[in-house]
Amino acid sequence: MKNIKLLFKSICGNLGRGETEMKKLIKFEKADCNPCVMVSDLLDKSGVEYEKVNPFNNPELAMKYKVRTVPTTILLDQDEEIKRTIGFNPEELKELIAMI
Repeated sequence: MKNIKLLFKSICGNLGRGETEMKKLIKFEKADCNPCVMVSDLLDKSGVEYEKVNPFNNPELAMKYKVRTVPTTILLDQDEEIKRTIGFNPEELKELIAMI
């Protein structure tokens, strides 16, 4: 449970510390998922920073964001979901990246 709280704090940031950039990108993935690798490649090539989360290792976080399949990529602003993409859809991912 402690690891999940630390991961959640890392992903969502700490509002009390006056952070100016509160947008976070989270990618839920599994190691043996080819579309997950394709999403990572696209995100890496675009140069954006993101957190990788295995929903099976972090079920509480997956439940919080209602993740039912991988890859699921979610853009958050101050812990509120702005947009999500499911699967490998380059156009949707580029739209999501443009919102950061």
